[in-house]
Amino acid sequence: MKKLHFNLLLLSVAGLLIGGCKTSTSPSNSSITTPGAGSYFVNVSQSKDTMGMITSSDTSTDNVVQTGLAFSGKTNVMEVITTNSDGSHDTNYFHYESNGDVSVYAASSSTGFGTLPTNNGWITIPFASQGTTTSSSDTTIDGYPFHVNFTVAGAGSGSVTIKGKSFSTENAKMTIAMSGSVFGQAINMSTATTLQFAPSLGYVVATNTPGTRNPITGTMQPSNQSMTIDYSLK
Repeated sequence: MKKLHFNLLLLSVAGLLIGGCKTSTSPSNSSITTPGAGSYFVNVSQSKDTMGMITSSDTSTDNVVQTGLAFSGKTNVMEVITTNSDGSHDTNYFHYESNGDVSVYAASSSTGFGTLPTNNGWITIPFASQGTTTSSSDTTIDGYPFHVNFTVAGAGSGSVTIKGKSFSTENAKMTIAMSGSVFGQAINMSTATTLQFAPSLGYVVATNTPGTRNPITGTMQPSNQSMTIDYSLK
């Protein structure tokens, strides 16, 4: 049986949101610190096997290069360039909503999963409002039809420690669930990524995606985590 690329597809959407809610622009919520141009955040991403052993690790740096931009129907948009360990670069755009939620621009709402719940290309993460956004669509993966449910919801509060200092966080969870059939075999799979946003840094400082079971092979896939380890606010 052909092996479906479930995990790569799931992680591609998770990466879009994780990479796309890192910083902010002038929100009305005065309790949020907004990084200015010249700010940076250093992040470590790791994968762990079922025994908790680190199987891969990578470091990247997000640099705030511009603020106050008008982009895709929003003003006060921030441009951030991520420098990866291999020297490659990614450019993303972010915006704080008036209620303190964070939006990330998705270049296209059409993915291998179908249509994501965007507003003029923006996906909003309900860190402050703790609300819920849902959508569903039908798509084809590796030639097989699947139904996809996509949910972004508030997930309470928490805290993280960076450079010996504790930061309170507002949390949200992104869940993608897929169901379909391959050669008569029912396939169901879901993944959930928790994101922790620190208002005092204006930044998503931690993410966690637990490992899921491959519906074809039955094996457990690695979990994925990221954590901010250093920063500078301008």
